Amino acid sequence: MTTFKNKTASKLLAIIMMLAIFMSFASVMSVSAEESSDASGGSDEVLTYGYFEYRVVKNGKEDGIYITKYTGDGGDVSVPATINNIPVDTVGIEAFWYRDDVTAVNLPEGLMCIEAKAFQGCKNLEYVVIPDTVIEIGDAAFEGCEKLADINLPADLLYVGGGAFDRTRWVSQYDGNFAVIFESKHLYKYNGTDTIVNIPEGVISISSNAFSGNKSIEYVHIPESVQFFGSFSFYNCPALKSLSVPDNALYIGSYAFGIEGFDEEQKPVLSEGFVLYANEETEGAAYCSQWGVERRDRKYNATPDELPSELISDITITAVEKDP
Repeated sequence: MTTFKNKTASKLLAIIMMLAIFMSFASVMSVSAEESSDASGGSDEVLTYGYFEYRVVKNGKEDGIYITKYTGDGGDVSVPATINNIPVDTVGIEAFWYRDDVTAVNLPEGLMCIEAKAFQGCKNLEYVVIPDTVIEIGDAAFEGCEKLADINLPADLLYVGGGAFDRTRWVSQYDGNFAVIFESKHLYKYNGTDTIVNIPEGVISISSNAFSGNKSIEYVHIPESVQFFGSFSFYNCPALKSLSVPDNALYIGSYAFGIEGFDEEQKPVLSEGFVLYANEETEGAAYCSQWGVERRDRKYNATPDELPSELISDITITAVEKDP
């Protein structure tokens, strides 16, 4: 994995992220409930605190607050650190969705997740404080925040979702790059046309849709540091016939690889001839079982130094950050 303060902290953060992801899905799937100002209700009950609607999410012995919606008048907004002495740990899906009257947001220490589309379409949002405790930023979380020119990414951030910062002034600084990597750890988008791509060592996550629809790539070397693969990350890449997934991968999203489209019944169509190299009892093997993708043990997969010599010169690290 990447270089965190120590291995124990790294594993703990990874586990917390996975729990947060599954809790998020559970919250979205839960049925609508009556609004209330009583924080003693269950995790499926929508409660109210000032200008925020929220749920109390049960997580073992500890509870957390999942913000479901902001209902205030806009302007400068501060999300509370606690509600009734329970820590706010998640800004939920579409919580500030298309609130073009919001101009600044201060997020509290202790927050762990900013979920998909949380601030999407907040076109007048100019300033946001993301605390160091955040470990996940979901798909399209700040997409369309046109005036957002400066974003601080936490050092221990584990995953950045696809399109999280599209159509912001901040991400426009990477226009023209073959690929975008945030903080040397998060491969956000590959824009190149190389047939062979060598992802740099140290990258820990590949965002949703990062390579989706690429018609050129035939071989991608994925380093052992990568632990998170977003949904659709290598979707519909017709020339890509194999990938090798590290044994320590912790999360692989839906339709990440080996899928080329959907049939009339919206069932995924497998990419012809695609093989995923993943060892037994790993996330890669579980992915193959779930989607019917052909699997082979990793020891049979060619690495860059085993490729034909005439191809070695074509291996390029194209994912480069913009110079300061």
